[in-house]
Amino acid sequence: MSTNDLRFATAQDRHSFIYGKVRPLLEDLALAYYSTSPPPEDIVAFLVNALRRQHGLPEPPSGGLPEQEAEEAEELAKRVA
Repeated sequence: MSTNDLRFATAQDRHSFIYGKVRPLLEDLALAYYSTSPPPEDIVAFLVNALRRQHGLPEPPSGGLPEQEAEEAEELAKRVA
């Protein structure tokens, strides 16, 4: 991506992104959740699996972070706090 492609998002850009991408995704997830009977107890796992099924995504890695990534996360948390 060149510097000519970079620009600030306008209100119209944000509106079209939210109503064109985010809202339909959330509506699909809500439909999947509320159409399941009984409702799943682990909501986060259900939503991750629903996203994986709908978009053909690979399974996320399981377990903890590798040591280097854990250190980076700690450093980032310190800078943010």
